[in-house]
Amino acid sequence: MKKNKNKMLSREYNVEIMPKEPLIGVKFVNCLLVCDDNIERPLFRIEIGILFLLFSYTNVNYSK
Repeated sequence: MKKNKNKMLSREYNVEIMPKEPLIGVKFVNCLLVCDDNIERPLFRIEIGILFLLFSYTNVNYSK
């Protein structure tokens, strides 16, 4: 579980140039996010990497 102090958007798109972890292919992340209100929320993230570029989509369900 991750502790998150600032509330992120429900859906977020990111593009990174020269990421810390180069990725060739697709990576899926499915975990729980714990905010300051101590409520666990499901987080889904998909990353698509092409060596020096990383495209990612993150979805957090705040309806719980």
